[in-house]
Amino acid sequence: MALTKQYFTKSWTDSDDFPTYEESEDRVRADLQELHTQMQSYINGTLTEELDAALASKVPKAGLSMTASNNGDGTLTVALKLGSATLASCTVNIGEAQNITNTFITNELYVNYGWIADLMVNRLRTDFDRARRFLMSNKNALHYLDIHDEVIRFVTASTDGSSHSQMSYAGQLYWWTDESRTQLTTAETPYPAQAYDYAELTKMAFEFREMPLSGGGTAVVPVLALGAGTGSGENGKAYIYKDTSGLRIKYYTEGSGAAVSLELDNGGNVKKSLGGASGAVQAALVYSGLSVPASAWQPDGTWESYPYGAEVAAPGASEGMGGEVIFHPDDVKQYDLSPVAIAGAGKVTIYAASPPGGTVHILQVRAVF
Repeated sequence: MALTKQYFTKSWTDSDDFPTYEESEDRVRADLQELHTQMQSYINGTLTEELDAALASKVPKAGLSMTASNNGDGTLTVALKLGSATLASCTVNIGEAQNITNTFITNELYVNYGWIADLMVNRLRTDFDRARRFLMSNKNALHYLDIHDEVIRFVTASTDGSSHSQMSYAGQLYWWTDESRTQLTTAETPYPAQAYDYAELTKMAFEFREMPLSGGGTAVVPVLALGAGTGSGENGKAYIYKDTSGLRIKYYTEGSGAAVSLELDNGGNVKKSLGGASGAVQAALVYSGLSVPASAWQPDGTWESYPYGAEVAAPGASEGMGGEVIFHPDDVKQYDLSPVAIAGAGKVTIYAASPPGGTVHILQVRAVF
């Protein structure tokens, strides 16, 4: 179907259409608007209607299929069909699945139809806009999905625009079909499709991975991997997965790479592990009616603003838990006390700016994970 061409009824080079000098400001403004209005009418009216009609006739609605027949000479004839009608076909050597993918997915489905068909492919990427971004000098970060084998990757690609190369994938180069640079092809043309060189970071991945079981041994399970990491081992990465024992969440700290994990088991329990130390997780441990004698305060370098600390017995508290303290109002008025405490093994440490001269009364202290 040929599209109707647009022809203007006036020309800027014709002085009869647009005089060099015009006394009326309204006439000047009307002249400036004239060709814009003609183009607007053409795009919104004639062109839009013809494109809608063309797309309606080309885009398959249902019954899309791919067939292959053996020619008996080491080649296959592969055809893309809509019902009984053949949309496209090609002959390839048996086993050269990449040729089928390039010919049909790139040339036929993507270029001509612009959609993903219900076909089995070996990889799907959504960063097809690289070549167009280069044409537009768009150096913004590119966020895309890369799906292959048993992995779904969420990728952020960045560039400073300092270098570029011909767009390629798995050794296959890409070209623009013609000088309009609107469609890509794997067939060589005088118009190579250029793209910026990007640095890629996988921000998240969903994949099958062999993971340890709490009862011993390993199993291959779906794992949600979060974070690009620091580049040093697993540092800065987190993993979420479910095994036969329950749900597991594990994070490796950016600095030391120490593993911090939570496990929700099938018995309804929540277990934690902090750099190797493990135990049951409590939402909060509450201790009330405690007294701290003046002799309990010792120099402590944990907090610069509160350089003195006193330990309070707190059965069940453990390393890594935080603390909240509510002191008696009279002690708050008399002494400079920190409302923040730090839990340890069976204890909670409270802090003061200077050693209190008398007994400090604690209405309540909470040890929380």
